[in-house]
Amino acid sequence: MSWLPFRKKSLDLFKYYNKHRPSIVALEGAIRSSKTATSIALWHYYVMTNTGTNYLMAGHSLGSLTSNVVDGDYGFIEYSKMMGTPFKKKSDKEGNLYLVYKNKTIKLVGADNKAAHKRIRGISVEGVYLDEANILHKDFFSMALGRTSASSDKLILMTFNPDAPNHWLYTEYLDKWEKEDIVTGK
Repeated sequence: MSWLPFRKKSLDLFKYYNKHRPSIVALEGAIRSSKTATSIALWHYYVMTNTGTNYLMAGHSLGSLTSNVVDGDYGFIEYSKMMGTPFKKKSDKEGNLYLVYKNKTIKLVGADNKAAHKRIRGISVEGVYLDEANILHKDFFSMALGRTSASSDKLILMTFNPDAPNHWLYTEYLDKWEKEDIVTGK
């Protein structure tokens, strides 16, 4: 298995991130626009270069997160193996799923309903990866952002397909962040 070379836009984002370490990276694009592959590589780099130990990855459902981002020939697990840091999927006695490599733990969560935010209540993480952020439940999205408040080197990394400009993700978050010049990759 080998990854194709990254597109110029992805390489530019990696360079920008490495130089500026923005706390929010939003990757918006159509299907097959390289946003997932780019986000997986950037997320891996962030987790492995960050001194923290706890992270969060969320998708619309746990199934969609694992099939779109975690598993498969081009998922996070395969990418981590290729990079020499093989994360393994584990579960605890309550059935929660995690990716683990040495002292790094990434909690995997589905966020498809109003009660989803309860799955992350009380945890603190260094960074958050949000797959298909525009279809996550709004309460979960807000809670996930707050879970990084104690981190001095946080990253909120999200992917999403274009949506209506009046969608809450744009009006309540992206538009405001863009005005503050803290969102990249859009």
